[in-house]
Amino acid sequence: MRSRLAARSAQVFLTAAVSVTALTTAATGTAFAGTSGRGDGAAHAAHKDVGQFCGTNDLTFSLTEETQAGGYYLVTAKAKPGITCYLEGIAPTASFGSTPETKVSPVERAATETIKLSGSTAAYTGINPKSVGTDEGTNSHRLTLAITNFEIKPVTLDLPETVSVNQAIATNWHADPADAVPFAVQPCTTDDLRFSLSEKTQAGGYYLVTAKAKPGITCSLESIAPTASFGSTPETQVSPSEPPAAYSSIEVSDSLPAYTGISPKSVGTNEGTDSRQLSLDITGHETRPVTLGLPETVSVNQPIATNWQADSADAVPFPS
Repeated sequence: MRSRLAARSAQVFLTAAVSVTALTTAATGTAFAGTSGRGDGAAHAAHKDVGQFCGTNDLTFSLTEETQAGGYYLVTAKAKPGITCYLEGIAPTASFGSTPETKVSPVERAATETIKLSGSTAAYTGINPKSVGTDEGTNSHRLTLAITNFEIKPVTLDLPETVSVNQAIATNWHADPADAVPFAVQPCTTDDLRFSLSEKTQAGGYYLVTAKAKPGITCSLESIAPTASFGSTPETQVSPSEPPAAYSSIEVSDSLPAYTGISPKSVGTNEGTDSRQLSLDITGHETRPVTLGLPETVSVNQPIATNWQADSADAVPFPS
């Protein structure tokens, strides 16, 4: 069994075990953003002392290599001279390239404190280009970053050297660089979690399965549908109701649950196989899946399940 990491209020977790080649050369790159979706100098004037949120064009950025947590990039943001703005405590929109596999995913489920930027005050985000222990990856020598995902011209930061990218992640913006370190956490297994099941009436009726980590455990749950079955025959096997969420995962702890919605019947017919239980595992190859008793016997025909979600409202299994 893997080691457990004690949670701390500002700690950030990777989506998988980190086995990143340490970034070895200390270097710093600085860039100024071009015109953003927030407008030109007139918009800058509007930011002064009126509490408006920062846009990419309001800030200067610098990038340094750090060796903690297997190696990552620390990006520092400061307001341009004469500007005062507020930076939300969420992860930036970032990418190491133009393909889906180079997109940077957030690693914190909830927003942290908003930061007021003015003068020498800075905000920090930690970005790890590779959060998985594999030699495979897409090579890149630059990082593209924006404060929001709809800005026309994000900033581009040159990297000190070419880096291999695979499931890149970013922390929220933080006022303290010590809080922007992407610490590693292992993926969840079925044995790490406690499960509960409740009936829901939306979408014709389904079961909402809630997964919470056991006390003292924090782990990451990939945003895919669980491997599940209402029995031992092929017709009782549960199929995904949606494609996997590429390069995405959910941090799970005792206070941060994940949800999947499972419908036992996705077709309009009276035919089906009766069942009183649901078997479920996280990885699809575990020898001891968890078995959940159902409130009553249910008729099963082409059952479907959503991906694991951080919000139960997103775990409603609508047939495709």
